[in-house]
Amino acid sequence: MLLLPPGYEQDPGLRILARLESEHAGFEYTTRAFFDAHLCPGDIFVDVDAHIGTYSLAAATLQSGEVSVLAVEAYPLNAMTMMRQLALNGLQLDVELVCATAGAKVGFGPPPTTWRKTRILDLGAGLMSVALRLRGGSTYTPVDLIRYADATVLVDLNEGQFPEGEWDCALALELLEYIHDIPALLVHISRVTARLVCTYRCAEEGTDPASRRAKGYFNDFDRGTIEAMLNDTGWRMGEVESHDPYTLFVCSR
Repeated sequence: MLLLPPGYEQDPGLRILARLESEHAGFEYTTRAFFDAHLCPGDIFVDVDAHIGTYSLAAATLQSGEVSVLAVEAYPLNAMTMMRQLALNGLQLDVELVCATAGAKVGFGPPPTTWRKTRILDLGAGLMSVALRLRGGSTYTPVDLIRYADATVLVDLNEGQFPEGEWDCALALELLEYIHDIPALLVHISRVTARLVCTYRCAEEGTDPASRRAKGYFNDFDRGTIEAMLNDTGWRMGEVESHDPYTLFVCSR
């Protein structure tokens, strides 16, 4: 199963990938056929600039458990999508995903994040937990208002409820639009983790509130207001990037 990130239809490359996967032999079929012909049990497959994990998934599923896979992806949004790919396919324990850059020499920067070994809190996880319930011992904690699977932690964030525990990173992807009191939620998150990755579909000048209400959104903030909320609740933004229609915020404390 191949999961595409939100707004993929705006990316020419991802549009081609979707068409090839759904209507033809598959994305970069000849390269993946080469893997099929040459990867053997005991091999180590290193996928640098793994993007959303197409090659890593192909290598990991060819001979399940027999090929060791290391995926390196520096871009957080791609790494998040790949992490979900692995879980949806039951491979989060079979592929080592490192969110870091790769280069010809050693440099200075933040230590790489190994997502597989990180305690992830996914707020508003939705259907993500369906795949995860098939694999025990995961460090992934899905949280939602509706129990999509046994692993889901039932929480109503708009009633001030919040799960207890400590995590290395929290995800709030396509969630903040549905929250009544965003600053209060950001404070709750800051008490259980020092890292946050979130997205928001910003309401810029001229946005029709009725169209957002039709989508179920409770709020209509622009990018500057969201950034102010993050700053005021103690979050330091490391990266802020626009990926129409969403804005991605990578934060720490």
